[in-house]
Amino acid sequence: MDVVLPERFIASFKLDEAHLGQYLDAVGGGHPVHSSAAVARAAGFKGVPLPGVHVLGAALAEFTRRCAGIPIQLLDIQSRFLLPVYPGDRLGANLELERGSIRSTERYRAGRYSGFCTLENGLKALEIHVVLRFMAKNRMDK
Repeated sequence: MDVVLPERFIASFKLDEAHLGQYLDAVGGGHPVHSSAAVARAAGFKGVPLPGVHVLGAALAEFTRRCAGIPIQLLDIQSRFLLPVYPGDRLGANLELERGSIRSTERYRAGRYSGFCTLENGLKALEIHVVLRFMAKNRMDK
């Protein structure tokens, strides 16, 4: 088996107003709390928060970008939002491989990664658990 699972994924990313607009256009508007300041304030937010799936997707995109040369299969994902994220917030993402979760076959190596996306002030905004399967390089040519 020639696939070595990365021990840790570390990334930093930011979604701004333009990203939010593109996301809302792509999903046909989404929930009004993500497009109306009045609705967001009435719901208890300090401003219009980013949709959770948008933040989660951006975090996963950063991780998979780092492994672009190896086909990856998403087997499972679990997330839990701890704090709202707003356009312009910079997030640091850090996921670590759970050593006991590694499963290997002739064709694949899989593992569970767990971690958080944190705001610049260090507060955890998003908890993530993801199981990824990486294809062996010798299998990509077949």
